[in-house]
Amino acid sequence: MLFVHLVYQLLYMSFKRYLTSTFVLCTAVFICAPVGDSLIKRKTIEKYLEAYDVYMDVSENQNIYLYNIENPLPTISELEAAETSGGRDNEAKRKMIYTGLINMSNNDNKFLRNFYKTLKITGYVDTVNRLFVDNINLIMLSPKIERINLYTIGGKKNSKPTARAKMYISWYLRNCFDEVTDTIESTGFSGSYTSEYSSVAEYFDNYPQLRNQMLQEAFTNALTNLHSNKTFDKRIKYEADYTINDSLLILSVQNSFVTDKSDAGLACVAVKTKENHGSGFAITKDGYIVTSYHTIEDAVTDKKDEVTLITATGEETKGKIIRYNRFRNLALLKTEKQFEKVFKIPSEKAFKNLQDVLTIGTPKSIELGQSISAGIISAERKINNNYFIQLNMSINSGNSGGPLFDAAGSLYGMIVAKLIGKNTEGVSFAVPAFLLEHHLKIKLK
Repeated sequence: MLFVHLVYQLLYMSFKRYLTSTFVLCTAVFICAPVGDSLIKRKTIEKYLEAYDVYMDVSENQNIYLYNIENPLPTISELEAAETSGGRDNEAKRKMIYTGLINMSNNDNKFLRNFYKTLKITGYVDTVNRLFVDNINLIMLSPKIERINLYTIGGKKNSKPTARAKMYISWYLRNCFDEVTDTIESTGFSGSYTSEYSSVAEYFDNYPQLRNQMLQEAFTNALTNLHSNKTFDKRIKYEADYTINDSLLILSVQNSFVTDKSDAGLACVAVKTKENHGSGFAITKDGYIVTSYHTIEDAVTDKKDEVTLITATGEETKGKIIRYNRFRNLALLKTEKQFEKVFKIPSEKAFKNLQDVLTIGTPKSIELGQSISAGIISAERKINNNYFIQLNMSINSGNSGGPLFDAAGSLYGMIVAKLIGKNTEGVSFAVPAFLLEHHLKIKLK
């Protein structure tokens, strides 16, 4: 499957929703995302955030706690101290909260949309660069609400009772590869809500929008309090270095370079894993091959260090995964096979706009290996730490990792992506070849 690197984060938002134990409420509804100066605004030195999903591990008889506070103006310390009393003695109030959550969860996923809206209001959603997403500086937040406290405050001697809520949330931090990098816990209190009735439960049953707003405030304050966590503060710092940690690898190059388009196929291979396939090309005679990371990603995830390579003659051989740069979408493989021709990696930019180019790859099916596509270089794109060659040529799933070259065999790039969607044709991208050594920390001599 061709990895659409430029819309990678958007694709991941559409799948891999993990259910929680107990009774799971996937969403909840709140009237609006709160706006105010109390919300923490994104700094330029911080990464962007994305609302991945919201889960609730809350049932009618578990994880909802109720506390009665006599002091009409309790401090946060007094509210927290009340938790030692147990707080599960009023079934009607617990049912009120639980029923409210059930109703909110069935209302068009508004909880998630308002969570996203809060991040957008605070500047943590990148609303400018939605195509060239800086994946290394993106954190997807997947909160799970673990517990809800409801405090009934005062209400004696003919005074009206007030209510406050507290949420306990586990925040799962995911990178653009859908990997959970950290789990951080935070809590948040709502403001006080004064009842028009003698019973808080009756009040919120008659005015569910206020109950929902109270829970939204608690959620948003838990999000705000997340920023005080040292681990989160470390993770959210903007990263400008995409360098991999591998040591510099020196590769020996012999004079067997592709010098004509008719020889290019001798340096090209199809790359096959258990669940995927793509393309690749040799850069040394003794079997070092460059491909795209997403082509071999499932092998890395499954902790396999080998993939299958198919040469121009149909011969199958094993290729070992030597190293990869996930955020540049590059990988280096090694096979024991000797190549008659290889592509020469340039040390500097040699391409220009409107230049005719070719690629050899394995579009759609492994049976279509050594397929050739022709097109032109239409532009260079340098946006948000990304540098791509934009192409006007036919690219399909399986072309990823293939070489971009001209009629004289000069290598210009490696195919990584195409745009897909309604009314979108012939817009594809390649990583410039002169950056391959730097991105993979290799040196050819």
